[in-house]
Amino acid sequence: MRILLACITVTFCFCVGYLHAQTENTPAPAVEEAQSFYAYGEVLSVSPEQILIREFDYATGEDQEVAYYINEQTSFDSVESVQQITPGNLVDIEFIVLEGGKNVAKDIFVDRVEEFEELESMED
Repeated sequence: MRILLACITVTFCFCVGYLHAQTENTPAPAVEEAQSFYAYGEVLSVSPEQILIREFDYATGEDQEVAYYINEQTSFDSVESVQQITPGNLVDIEFIVLEGGKNVAKDIFVDRVEEFEELESMED
């Protein structure tokens, strides 16, 4: 009986020591980055500080106007800067939501529909 009790005690101590060593060697979790969301819609207005788009809200089944704020970390694909975006463009926006519900654009991609239409007309 003493041998069984000694084996259980040794095994328990070994497990506790092993788990303690594992937690000491585990790096601290990285600071969580804000979750990204995505939107697609038609540009209604644009300024250096924000872009307003009309997008479809799947929850209500209706179109809605949503503002996305632009800052120095916002990157642009298919355009050089915000000045090249015009009302009527279709855009894909990757954004984060800050406390208070402010949508901040991380990346803005402008669909170049007119380029596709030009290519199609050249083929005809």
